[in-house]
Amino acid sequence: MAHRSIIKAVTLRVADLERSVHFYEVVVGLKTLASAGAQARLGIGDEELLILQESPRAPRRARDEAGLFHIAFRVPDRPALADALRRIQRRHRFTGASDHKISHALYLDDPDQNGLEIYYDRPRNEWPIDAQGHIALATKRLDLQKLLDTEPSAEPDHFPAGTDVGHVHLEVVDLHRAHQFYVQLLGLGVKVDTSSVLFVAAHDYHHHIGLNRWNDRQRPRRESSLGLVSVELALPDQTVERLYAEAPKLGIEIHRNNGGVQLQDPNNLRWIIG
Repeated sequence: MAHRSIIKAVTLRVADLERSVHFYEVVVGLKTLASAGAQARLGIGDEELLILQESPRAPRRARDEAGLFHIAFRVPDRPALADALRRIQRRHRFTGASDHKISHALYLDDPDQNGLEIYYDRPRNEWPIDAQGHIALATKRLDLQKLLDTEPSAEPDHFPAGTDVGHVHLEVVDLHRAHQFYVQLLGLGVKVDTSSVLFVAAHDYHHHIGLNRWNDRQRPRRESSLGLVSVELALPDQTVERLYAEAPKLGIEIHRNNGGVQLQDPNNLRWIIG
């Protein structure tokens, strides 16, 4: 794994906390670090990666509403991905499996239909680069039998140390406004930019945040909907003062949050930046 992700933790609103905790422990491979009342914190070792907040009466996200496409948990090696495949096959079901040339990925949905990806990155020197110098992502069928032939790790029922949230992929209303927020304001670099998708990242990673228009979302997310609540982000080379100076120019409200800031993108998706 080339570097730690800039994504620290993701918070989801779920309908049934016990059901979701069981799924994320038994199928996905996280461990519960703390649980109290209507909230549970899950992660690896003592590192928090996912916060679940129960809201039984919350409405499902509408078909035209912006929000989460998937959370992508990045494992450090191929045996950990093979373990994840075995867990999914025994206890759940997956929605897809792809060889993206830069990574190998498994896809599934949680009990509230939040999309998830579990993947590992191929070595950085094997990533294909196009004529413009951008990372050339592709999508081919992943050979599941070959993956299953990989020897299991020492702890096959859980994610190993080094697992993180490699990226978060969002469904948005307007890619131009997304570009203003994530590139112009947050300072992330463009890795893929087409009429339907924008991938941005810090440093030379393939993407820390994906944004797409594939499902024609027409309105920002509702605060009360099930699904994504917020993402905690550690931005390199950014200061609170710069964000305070630049956010009003784009009509973005910004608030202090425990030494960092909290702000919402044009799709009403909340970011906590420290």
